[in-house]
Amino acid sequence: MPCCVATNQEKYRTQYMKVQMGFEETFDNIFSSAEIGFKKPNPDFYKSIVDLLKKQYNISRNQISYIDDSAANVESANRTGMKSYLFESFELLDSGIIDKKRS
Repeated sequence: MPCCVATNQEKYRTQYMKVQMGFEETFDNIFSSAEIGFKKPNPDFYKSIVDLLKKQYNISRNQISYIDDSAANVESANRTGMKSYLFESFELLDSGIIDKKRS
């Protein structure tokens, strides 16, 4: 199962995250607004991710789980058909409750 990052970053910060922070080695994809051309919560940001994941991994939108700490971002991702959850704490994430309640 691929694990990806979706971020609103400009191109230099995106490059820093990829190389200096090691995100390129840690994650399967880094989806950056600087590279996609849209920022969260714009629905086109999420549609672009869905299209890229479908092309690369043959994953459909309802197979994608998305977690964000912004309710507006979660709502927008939900509208694209992703299973989207509001991040509230690591404890909830670790307990699995985030899988049981869809925001």
